[in-house]
Amino acid sequence: MAKKDSKVQIGPGGTVEGRYNCGNIQATVWDNNGKISVSFRKGYKKRDAADWTNLSIPLYGLELDKAIAVLEAARTKRDELAPMSSAGVVDTTPAETN
Repeated sequence: MAKKDSKVQIGPGGTVEGRYNCGNIQATVWDNNGKISVSFRKGYKKRDAADWTNLSIPLYGLELDKAIAVLEAARTKRDELAPMSSAGVVDTTPAETN
């Protein structure tokens, strides 16, 4: 179940509006002084490496909608070739601290 989003101040002008995880994939919604963006991150560990690596892609404006359209098309093709069950998304937005 999704929990209520809370705003958490991260730095000057940057507020986390929502954070969502599904396995090693995370999306964070940011409000940067009224400019909304989404950072999309994938964490992975290389075969012989001790540390995790994070690949992060910031998406601005309509880039999120374009990314969703491309991912949906890729999922449709993947499902045609090898159907898989869908994964559950978990809301991990930090709770507001007072």
